[in-house]
Amino acid sequence: HVEQDPHRLVPVDVLREMVREGRIGKLHEEFFSTTGNGNPLENSRRMGREMAARLKEAGVDSVILTST
Repeated sequence: HVEQDPHRLVPVDVLREMVREGRIGKLHEEFFSTTGNGNPLENSRRMGREMAARLKEAGVDSVILTST
């Protein structure tokens, strides 16, 4: 499904529309995604810390968390 329409995973089309409407400020140039496989808890925590650090360093004020 995602191969047919990538917006099913990350709705960039809708997000860009929200930027045009002034509902959100702007989009970061990167999107983060993880696979749906199981992971040891410590690995998940490490990945979360690393993603948060990169977003904070880039000045990102908020994020949208979704589930697939």
